[in-house]
Amino acid sequence: MVERRVSLAAFRGSEERMLKMITAYDTEILGIDRELDRLYRGLSGLSLLEGSVWILVADHGEGLGSHGVLGHGVDLYGEAIRVPLVVHDPEGRIAPRRIASVVEHTDLAPTLAELAGIPDGFDGSGRSWAPMLVGEEAPPARRFALAQRRDYEGSQPRSGPGSEFDDRYESGEKFALRSDSWSYILRSDGPAELYDLVADPFEKANLAGRDLAIETELHSQLAARIRALRSRAPETRSVDDETLKRLESLGYLR
Repeated sequence: MVERRVSLAAFRGSEERMLKMITAYDTEILGIDRELDRLYRGLSGLSLLEGSVWILVADHGEGLGSHGVLGHGVDLYGEAIRVPLVVHDPEGRIAPRRIASVVEHTDLAPTLAELAGIPDGFDGSGRSWAPMLVGEEAPPARRFALAQRRDYEGSQPRSGPGSEFDDRYESGEKFALRSDSWSYILRSDGPAELYDLVADPFEKANLAGRDLAIETELHSQLAARIRALRSRAPETRSVDDETLKRLESLGYLR
């Protein structure tokens, strides 16, 4: 068993602050779990579970001191981008089991569409893993999942000193390819990073620049994924003032 060690430096050297923040995070998880149970029992009591499929997934994790980060949005290490993904069928059509295949958030929409019998109208960036869920022959599994951190203008902290989350921010874009065995991170402002997740699951020893064949392969694959991303022109729409204010309050706009 590999032990995870977190420096107190991210918590301003305070063990009390560390315990307070981690306990608060665990409390939020417990609260969500209880509310989901309340929702599930409520819908069951109203006979509204028939034909439903439940998918529980998070958008990101939190650093909580790993790699010197408390929150998220700074790095693309495992604590930030590995998230829970649970699929539940109340009627038992999907047998309980663990699937080891790598998937991405972009796979959710085509998966839900296929489970609901809706024709696939997506742009091809995501792959449905519905066949894996129902035990049918599935398309070739992903070898690696893509993660992206967009550029933050000016790379400024969302909160000032003395706040609960006064994380550092780093300029430029970051991209990562990740499997169960390897993590490769490429950044526009800074060196590449390569981690052997079997020997080094918490990504402490950077192996980039050692002429490993896996780095050449991952760099080539990641470059191709980045080109594909940038070839798709984003759809633009107007946003009303109220929505802009909400986005600003959440820290997504400056």
